[in-house]
Amino acid sequence: MMYNEYLIDAHDSEEVKKLKREILSLQAQLDIERNRTQKMRGGNLLLSEPIDLYQGEQLDFILSVLEQVKNKCSPESRPYDIICSILSLNKVVGRGEEILKEVSTIFKRGGDLTESDISKLEKLGFRYISSKKHPKLEFCGKYKFAISGTPGEQHHGSRNKLAEINKCLAISLKI
Repeated sequence: MMYNEYLIDAHDSEEVKKLKREILSLQAQLDIERNRTQKMRGGNLLLSEPIDLYQGEQLDFILSVLEQVKNKCSPESRPYDIICSILSLNKVVGRGEEILKEVSTIFKRGGDLTESDISKLEKLGFRYISSKKHPKLEFCGKYKFAISGTPGEQHHGSRNKLAEINKCLAISLKI
């Protein structure tokens, strides 16, 4: 804030100088209090390691959980109001849902993964690791999933694999 109008001038009387000093002091205290309360209002509400594996991952996860919790709160409660406020000021990025939708399309078809499927998975952040028995998918260099190797496993395994990927990556965690 600008306080030029309260700068002490040599021509000011001692009483005016004293009052200007008091005003400057009170305004500095007000600025400190505003900064403190802004942080409490959500300016830096949650701190986390900056490790989003895809754009908006952590934000979407927190908003998904808050949306579910909101539905369990009484609409006349303070927690409900807080959650509604947070949800209204923060919008879902949606990249996780896009990833899950693509992965669902690939696995619901069943059968062996084609070169096209593998290419699509790689664009989503997965790496295909070939193997004679059970090939694997690795997401962002950390999370590994074995893929069904036999035709019998592929029919039921693809749905299970999709559920396993979703559960591990918490794209749409249900609480």
